[in-house]
Amino acid sequence: MTDYVILNDVSVRHHALMISKNAIDIQYECPKCGTKRVVTWLFPDTDMIYEDECHRELVHFKAVPCNE
Repeated sequence: MTDYVILNDVSVRHHALMISKNAIDIQYECPKCGTKRVVTWLFPDTDMIYEDECHRELVHFKAVPCNE
């Protein structure tokens, strides 16, 4: 699992909110070099796994309860 901090709950990215009203913005560190990274998580009620663009490392974020 990749540790993260929620920056905006709900996301400040309007196009993300058009896809999912529960979208959040999170910050995490690149698993290889530690650079701070930010991503919008469209569906935070499900785990998200994707390839980070910094060093092509997989990051895995554990689902969080959504605000209703």
